[in-house]
Amino acid sequence: MRFRLQQLFILTAISALLGACGGSDTKAPTQPHVIWITAGDLALEDLSVYGGPIPTPNMERIAALGVTFDTAYAAAAQAGPARAALVTGRYPQRFGFTYDLGPVRPAMVASSGMPDNAEMIQDRLRALGYTTALFGSWSLGARTEFYPMRRGFDDFWGTLGDSTSYIAPRAENAVFTKTPNYRLPPSRSRFDMVFVGPMADTVQNFKRYLTDDMGEEVARYIRLHFSGDVTTRDAETAAQDAPKPLFLWASFHAPRVPLTALKSDFDGLPDLGSEERNTYGAMVRALDRNIGLILDTLEDSGALEDAIIVFSADRGCDAVAGTCPCGTLRGGASSFREGGIRIPLIVAFPGGEQASTRIDLPIISLDIAATVMDYADLEDRLIPEFEGRSLREILDGKTRRFETRPLYWEQTPLIAIRMDGKKLLQDGQNNRAALYDLTTDPREQTDLADDNRYLVSDLETRLSVWQQSNIFPAWETSKYEPLMICGETEFVVQADR
Repeated sequence: MRFRLQQLFILTAISALLGACGGSDTKAPTQPHVIWITAGDLALEDLSVYGGPIPTPNMERIAALGVTFDTAYAAAAQAGPARAALVTGRYPQRFGFTYDLGPVRPAMVASSGMPDNAEMIQDRLRALGYTTALFGSWSLGARTEFYPMRRGFDDFWGTLGDSTSYIAPRAENAVFTKTPNYRLPPSRSRFDMVFVGPMADTVQNFKRYLTDDMGEEVARYIRLHFSGDVTTRDAETAAQDAPKPLFLWASFHAPRVPLTALKSDFDGLPDLGSEERNTYGAMVRALDRNIGLILDTLEDSGALEDAIIVFSADRGCDAVAGTCPCGTLRGGASSFREGGIRIPLIVAFPGGEQASTRIDLPIISLDIAATVMDYADLEDRLIPEFEGRSLREILDGKTRRFETRPLYWEQTPLIAIRMDGKKLLQDGQNNRAALYDLTTDPREQTDLADDNRYLVSDLETRLSVWQQSNIFPAWETSKYEPLMICGETEFVVQADR
């Protein structure tokens, strides 16, 4: 009996050793790298990947690797709250980030920014062993306590606010187009500089076009990370052969104001109808070119097959700057019309099952954090704070549908809810809300509220229940005013500039 037990022990040990050495066909799951690419104020109708006139071949490259969502929404119509929702997976009203911070200097004086109790995606991924890096605009707090490297990022290169000068004023190789907020080519103040590293050192890159400069910095960082040379919190970890999983957020300013483009990016661009839109189109071309640089670098580093790539925008077109296409969708930022909150969203997981797939399903930016955590957390722990839904089953090809759910927006007096293709919108001009059927009326021209009292009541009740979990805004720096957008008067809430 003792001899048999010894034999059994030896056989068991050999089997375990063979399994450890690759004797099993089962491949252990690994954490994917996560590359977020976001743009400024961008109309999806303009992009060739959505059938628009501006060539975006590199956005199409991402689409060829994964899923393009035709009906995706930002969780807010202002950049700050929209980003707050993106990084938390929660409605920004839940933690008081209801309104935009506005320019950097007033935000510093007001001590406004992401509260400590709002855990962000970089915090969660860092706890799972990821190296975290942010390039570009931050917009979630300007004081020292909100500095990105104090809020979960291992590395930072970018601006504290959502906009800055793209190049030195009157640069010979650039074209500037004036808008109501920028009458002259701006220079950078000390608040709008590009900062880098833990000590917020300033980057003297005024002669370089910002979009290209940032794209090259992102590419350099990717190369260094996958060669094991990038500086991290743990020097010993950086020296290991296999790099840690990477979360990199490339938060491009483009095509946000001030409207500034390189002269070469106008070549071959179709006429978009105005000087403002032509400059904006050239800025989108630069954005797309640098998306291509990021994809090429990932591929050259051997990381493309192991990365989730997300492309989206903060919000819709900039109505004040006059860059809206005035196409199928009505309005623009900062309204709750479709042109203000509908955004491009493309998610690629090259290791997944889906490629060149289009989904016409209402998606909200809250879903992105939930999706990333679903892939990154190998223990499949649920995050009860997330209000978005993971898109993993869609990306893995297991389904193309979700259960019906309402989507909400609120920046009093603007309030909206979308459910089952219907949208209830209150713009603060009277005591009643308007109802639109987005499936047949995407331009929101025909108010159906009078003929659908029961549905209006149901949607208003859902809104009321949702609002009960919101807290009082932590600051109010926004103004409510009418704005002419594409020949129609819309009401918007926007920060003073």
